Amino acid sequence: MKKLLPLAAIVVLFACNNNDEEQANGIDSTHGSHHAAATIDSSDIMKQLMDQNMQQMMGVRSTGNADQDFAALMRIHHQGAVDMANALLRSGSNEELKKMAQQIIADQQKEIAVFDNILDNHFEGRNDTAFYQKAMQDMHSMHLTDEKGSTDRQFIQMMIPHHEGAIIMAKTYLDKGAKDATLKKLAGNIIKTQQAEINTFKQMLPNVK
Repeated sequence: MKKLLPLAAIVVLFACNNNDEEQANGIDSTHGSHHAAATIDSSDIMKQLMDQNMQQMMGVRSTGNADQDFAALMRIHHQGAVDMANALLRSGSNEELKKMAQQIIADQQKEIAVFDNILDNHFEGRNDTAFYQKAMQDMHSMHLTDEKGSTDRQFIQMMIPHHEGAIIMAKTYLDKGAKDATLKKLAGNIIKTQQAEINTFKQMLPNVK
């Protein structure tokens, strides 16, 4: 049976274990994000990777600039997708999924490079936190399914809500404070490409055990 876990509760559990590390590393809106820990139980590797990815995003502090906040959050979000795709390539068996994972890695690493370039510009703050506050609210209200299975099935089950989160964040950014032309174009591309991938994942899921 599927069990829904509030993401906020998941974050609290991870924060209790990692609070000292987070303070030591000073996670903020720069583009240095933590990679997933090596000690991960393979029985639910995708969910653990996604939990860690969400925790990393919640550690980002607002700069008061929607462009920089979006770039910082989405950069971490993309890295989470790359981490899950790499895990699928290591231990998955579905060849179609592996091809999708390779494409996700290629596409999102290119976009990560764009985010890195944007973040290196260090936009000045505008005391504009509408995007950031809505993005944090959306993440806190997100629910994940607590279900194990093959690595292939886990990948689909976690990548669907992960992509949905990216689409929501991109739409929120476009609606609340987007100024940078490059980021606005990139947000539109995220909405289009990740929705198409969601549709493919949903078609595949019934046949992947």
